[in-house]
Order: sequence, then structure tokens, then C-alpha cells
Amino acid sequence: MPWAMDARKKAATAWLRQQSKIGRRAASGAVIFNIVGTLLAILQAVAAADLLRALIVHDGQPVLLAAIVFAVAAIARALVMAAADAAAFSAGAAGRRRLRSETLVRLLSIGPSLLRQGHSAHFTGIVVDRIEALDGFFARWVPPRWL
Repeated sequence: MPWAMDARKKAATAWLRQQSKIGRRAASGAVIFNIVGTLLAILQAVAAADLLRALIVHDGQPVLLAAIVFAVAAIARALVMAAADAAAFSAGAAGRRRLRSETLVRLLSIGPSLLRQGHSAHFTGIVVDRIEALDGFFARWVPPRWL
């Protein structure tokens, strides 16, 4: 039966690829916020280097300007990263909502004959527990993979 496991593994991989493509649209906000956060981190590093240079060399360059740029970049980066987390959570929630709906429609289309194949608690577990477990996939894996 190794061929059966390979077929299931291939089907699961194809399904995850399909879900990843669908999830990219929802995760685009998180990706954009992460790109902006990265640019702000670079600005923050440049400001920190300039601040350290001004403190060490004492060449008359304004220390206050470098400190202000560093502080503004740090605050802006924190806000942008919080927005990225919120966008990633929204993408995960949208993905789970879509999957629950698709699964429920499929289960209802099969009808009562499905209960002959297994207990209703098992199918409830699929709809609730296993789909909720995909939160990390949509919220934490799809955006960085796309980046």
C-alpha cells in the first residue's frame, strides 16, 4: 500500500499549493506591510549608524537629527509591523472561513449517506479542529513564503 500513501501525499501537496495560491491574495496586505517594515528597519539602521558616528567623531554633525530619525523610524516600524500582524490574522481568518464554508457545502451535498461512512463527530472535527489548525498556514506561512 505504499502507492496509496504516495497518492494521498501528492493530493495533499496539490491541495496545499492550491490553497497557497488562493491565500496569496488575502495575504497581500501583510506582505506589503512587511516590505515597508523592512525598509523602515534599514532606515533605522542607517540612523543608528549615523547617530553613533556623530557621537564618536564629534564632527559638528547634528546628533539630534539622527536621534529623531531613529526614533521616528522605530515608532513607524512598530506600527507597520502591528498592521502586518493584523493583516496576517485577517488573511488567516478569511482562509479558515472560506474552507469551513467549502467543507460544509461539500458535506451537505453528500447528504445523510455520509453518516454511514463515519460518525458525525469525526466530520465535525474535520470542519472545526482541522480547519482551525490551518490558521498558522494562512497567517504565518503564506506571507513570508510570498516575500
